Amino acid sequence: MTQFFEHYQFSETLRTLFIGEDSGNHTNNFLWAYNVETKSLDRILSTPAGAESTGLHAVDSVNGWTYIMSNFQHAGDSSSLPADLKAKVLANYNGGYSASVGYITADPVAPSIEKKA
Repeated sequence: MTQFFEHYQFSETLRTLFIGEDSGNHTNNFLWAYNVETKSLDRILSTPAGAESTGLHAVDSVNGWTYIMSNFQHAGDSSSLPADLKAKVLANYNGGYSASVGYITADPVAPSIEKKA
């Protein structure tokens, strides 16, 4: 099972393991969030057909915010995609040579102005 999940990042602040999927078992791969406290597993991002979720970073408490950054690569890169779908994906992503990068912010972590005991 771990061969399909090769990109991991843990956010201590959010108590969440972020998992980037790279499998050939279905059309779209996903970025998953597993909260270790609640045991909740949520799909939070979908990649284009044939692409893998990669470039994953979880950055805690930057100016009071937590950032989850991700991108994808190899859009349309799957021999199992129907030809019409593959053509559309490749047209949207410069023949498979382009991708997108983005970030998600989570609930802010309030900066403390009081001395901690």
